[in-house]
Amino acid sequence: MGHLETKNNIINLIDKGKLGQSISCRGGFGSSYYRFIFIKLKPKQLIVYRGAGWGSIPKPSRSYQDPNHKNTYGDSPLAFITKDTITINTNYDLTNRWSGLWEVGSLLTIGEFDSYCTKMIPIRLRWGINKNYFDCNNGKFLPQKKMVFNWDGDFINANKANLKNTHDWLESLRIRKNNMAQRNRDEKKAVAEFKYRREEGMLDDWDASKALSFKNAQLRQQAIEEVGLNRVIGNLNSKVLDKDTIDGRPYELVQFTILNENFDSLRPENQWNKKELCLTYLKMTNPSTGEYHLEGIALKEDNNWDYAPEETVKCALAWRDGEVKRNPDKEWSYTKPEILT
Repeated sequence: MGHLETKNNIINLIDKGKLGQSISCRGGFGSSYYRFIFIKLKPKQLIVYRGAGWGSIPKPSRSYQDPNHKNTYGDSPLAFITKDTITINTNYDLTNRWSGLWEVGSLLTIGEFDSYCTKMIPIRLRWGINKNYFDCNNGKFLPQKKMVFNWDGDFINANKANLKNTHDWLESLRIRKNNMAQRNRDEKKAVAEFKYRREEGMLDDWDASKALSFKNAQLRQQAIEEVGLNRVIGNLNSKVLDKDTIDGRPYELVQFTILNENFDSLRPENQWNKKELCLTYLKMTNPSTGEYHLEGIALKEDNNWDYAPEETVKCALAWRDGEVKRNPDKEWSYTKPEILT
């Protein structure tokens, strides 16, 4: 249940307060930088505004002072409170998960300051995966423009579109959870198979590309060393972006395409969340032995502030050696290392 003292103070102002009388308070734990003002402008209703500062009271919109007046001015109300319901305005851009709901979430923290849960009403605004949602007494709901709650914390005016969107989102969370669990099982199975085959000396016919799914970097490196880098990347889609020979040593700038095991369909696709990852490496070959190793190179699509601006071997070497300037033009020049005698 909500914080009883807070509720009683609000109901007392509705029942016994004079028109124009107000009470103010700051937000609760985690939101104490917010100030809220509860003003009685109608006989059976309080209007809640966010205060601009501790020494100021916002000017109410004239339409709430005089319902017959057509024009409005001043701040828009955040909520309307009666003895039975709390109506919250979330009249913001609901497609933007960070737009406007901070104030609503802070309003819901009002109550006993030292407690994270004992608040004005038993509702919390939570920040979920790609969505904000209200954790209510009668379930989880996505926001809609006008939300009415009772003092028990029930959301009582959910429209059909909101109910459908909420159901679809919760279902996508369930599928995501199952997919993540399956990925974890597959990874554990691949690790167990590698360890068993290593102990039994049966790595010759093992699918070495499974090593890329190992979350443990040390174990992944051990697997690569056991079977060789050629076998690990041999079946990957790859293309050579550039070739060059410097001081008699051959270099290649190679890009590999792999499936992203951590791709999350619920999150927007960006440089970190893609179905397929294009990984760029500088391949350096020892001309005497034919052995080679790879060093990762960041291109613009990988990192928008520190990257090699050209897809060439020399630019990759310059970036690796810290010779690419961090400015909008990305100036660079490759300096061939001197041989010390």
